[in-house]
Amino acid sequence: MRGVHCGKAGPSASSGTGSPDVSELSAEGLTAAEIAARTSLSVHTVNTHRQHIYAKMCVKNVADMLRKAGELGIL
Repeated sequence: MRGVHCGKAGPSASSGTGSPDVSELSAEGLTAAEIAARTSLSVHTVNTHRQHIYAKMCVKNVADMLRKAGELGIL
């Protein structure tokens, strides 16, 4: 992503409602459409949150995110 430096993005992609956030639901293996159905977010917003998470973690997809989260001990 142009202009984005790993680990320098904003706060986590939480819905702010106390419900599970996009990263947690992604880690459960849910698709963007499934996450949108469980939250008040649109599919586009879910995908935007995922891209921000990927940028923060310097990964390109959910599989890489899960691998890195395991390596970091956050899963």
